[in-house]
Amino acid sequence: MRWRVGNESNIRVYGENWISRDNVMAIISPQNLNRNIMVDQLMAPSGGWDIKKLQGIFVQYDVDEILQIPTEEFQKAGRRRDQGGDKDMRGRLEVGDMWRSSAQDILKINCNTFKDKNSRKIGFGIVVRKASGKVLACSVESCVANYDLDSAKAMAVYKGLCFGKYFGFYNLVVKVDLETVINHIMKRSTTESTYGGILDSILSVASTLMKVSFLHILSQANRVAWALAKFGLNTCHKTVWLASMLGALIL
Repeated sequence: MRWRVGNESNIRVYGENWISRDNVMAIISPQNLNRNIMVDQLMAPSGGWDIKKLQGIFVQYDVDEILQIPTEEFQKAGRRRDQGGDKDMRGRLEVGDMWRSSAQDILKINCNTFKDKNSRKIGFGIVVRKASGKVLACSVESCVANYDLDSAKAMAVYKGLCFGKYFGFYNLVVKVDLETVINHIMKRSTTESTYGGILDSILSVASTLMKVSFLHILSQANRVAWALAKFGLNTCHKTVWLASMLGALIL
């Protein structure tokens, strides 16, 4: 149980891997609270979870996962550390860096677009994989815009970066199948392109990550993200699928 490290007063609600599901252990709900809010602020005075508060803040998928966590485990973990019980914790958990796995794990993010020739609608598809290739999550969305190909691909990269960061991962490899976009990002040449504003946004998000690299790949290697982008033309909302979910989550 990876979340059993630390106690409720030193674990942040957002950006920490404290949920006990197998794949994505960070909160997936939109951030409606201060980013520094701690887990103990989600608890009732009795010490249990404040269910009404949870339901008012998070999507039901997160609420269900949180309610499965017995709050006394946070308290036990805190007491062990306060009483010099690190040895006991290490014996059971190999404590420590499980809370920081997001800073060490490499996440590969494929980004692509699909433009409807009969309209200005553009679909975006994002695929997030572990270094092993296992899919963690996918995302589709669409917008109406006069983007040329380069601008659309750059926007896909931006959305992919934000998606990876949203799940609490800070070591990313972002892939797209248009080399000119990658070249502009690597040169940080935001004034030399027609989509400098998008590039500025990409570099701004990248600066908040521990490590990020951008990689040009062949279109054949980006077909899944392309298919998702095409599907995204039919969606009215941003839609996310998690590996541990059977259905889709509308954000």
